[in-house]
Amino acid sequence: MSGMNFNTSNDTFKKLMGNGTSYIVPKFQRDYSWSEEEWDDLWQDILELFKSKKNDFHYMGYLVLQSKDSENFDVIDGQQRITTLSILILAALKNLQILQSKNIDSDNNKKREKALSNTYIGYLNPATLISKSKLQLNKQNNRFYQDYLAPLQQFPKRGLNPSEKLMKKGFEWFAEKIQKDISDNSGKKLGGASFPDFLRIYWNSSNQFVRKTNLFKTIKKNIQNKKEAFSLIRDLARDADFYAALRSPEDDLWTEPEQKESVKLLLMFGIKQPHSLLMIAFNKMDANNFTKLLRACRIISFRYNVICGLHGGEQERLYNKTALKIAQNKLNNVSDVIKILKKDLYPEDKIFKAAFTNKELIVKGPRNKKIVRYILFELEKNISNNAYDFESPKYSIEHILPQSPGENWQDYNENNDYRFINRLGNYTLLTKKENSELGDKSYSDKKRVYAESKFQITKEISENNDTWEPGRIVQSVKPSYQNEHNQYGA
Repeated sequence: MSGMNFNTSNDTFKKLMGNGTSYIVPKFQRDYSWSEEEWDDLWQDILELFKSKKNDFHYMGYLVLQSKDSENFDVIDGQQRITTLSILILAALKNLQILQSKNIDSDNNKKREKALSNTYIGYLNPATLISKSKLQLNKQNNRFYQDYLAPLQQFPKRGLNPSEKLMKKGFEWFAEKIQKDISDNSGKKLGGASFPDFLRIYWNSSNQFVRKTNLFKTIKKNIQNKKEAFSLIRDLARDADFYAALRSPEDDLWTEPEQKESVKLLLMFGIKQPHSLLMIAFNKMDANNFTKLLRACRIISFRYNVICGLHGGEQERLYNKTALKIAQNKLNNVSDVIKILKKDLYPEDKIFKAAFTNKELIVKGPRNKKIVRYILFELEKNISNNAYDFESPKYSIEHILPQSPGENWQDYNENNDYRFINRLGNYTLLTKKENSELGDKSYSDKKRVYAESKFQITKEISENNDTWEPGRIVQSVKPSYQNEHNQYGA
């Protein structure tokens, strides 16, 4: 940088603004005048700097400075650039405050805000405890900069001169660009999912398993330099679309109907444990093999989580072990991957059969109601070969033994039989109208309606049961179980 004594040096902006230096735009200098064209040129230069693999610096042009000491400099030429860079940094600080308010990596973002502010904007004098700004603008612009921009205060709605309006507009322009860049590169476009959750899934897709509590500590320990940091950012940007698509079965990323169906069911089941495995597989496998793996994860999730209710934490570790082998190119064949998953995570038939027979699902909540409907319609499809839309409002879940048995169920023992009301074996299908009309009528009344039902599983209830009590509820699951087992045991 050049002073009036014509000494020159090449310095970074960080070095220029560091070490307690301050910069003053003399009163005779013109007001701030940059507009969107210049802001965009600067922004594109910065983006290109981050994308470039060849250089880690960018030449910003010269500054002409005048100083009587080594700490305070008058800006003779270059005030538009130094003011705009200050405005850009303030826009970044504003975004860090927003992230903190949303509880996104709050502690680290608070540290980042403080470090950036102290380095580029101003600092607190440790002796006088008075805040000192690193930049003083000319007479027309300094009040607005010191009172509103630097402390990130709400802007006045009126009374600004033309150059102050430009500074305000520049701050808002850069703040929007930075916010969009955060969205594109750090997962805020994740369909409402939290960034830490996405980051952990990404990390576990190709690294040793880590829990949420140790996530940021582990990443900090493993990311040692700027090259690795930018590689991480690029990978996150690549995988953000995939993670968002896991929450949206209709996303354009899913090119096959089978993929959409599997994603839909995993979402309905509320299962996230396979996500790290699926993320690395999506990057490593072709569409056909990925579809096979996705279906296998859906089948395992139904057996392991929905029906057997086995421990999800250990399940996630086992998925991670397989993901790591794929990431390290030690496992490439989808058949071998599925074979490992079946060995580690696929409940054997005896366990599954017992769990299915005794499974209770209360259908008051929307998720359980969907799951029960799904199971019943899958059973119907396997028995009758008729496929129905399990989400259609035309059809309804029928409690054969009613949720609140009345006088029509005189043999009902409320101290014992209540445990069977929400068993899978006590559910069947009816049209919504039939269900409403039957209410809590006796089993003999219901039996006549079931006999005329369009659903085969409901007809079989009538054909196979003259009475309906706990023993029959348990027994009724067995014929249906075999079809369900065939569906999910493939």
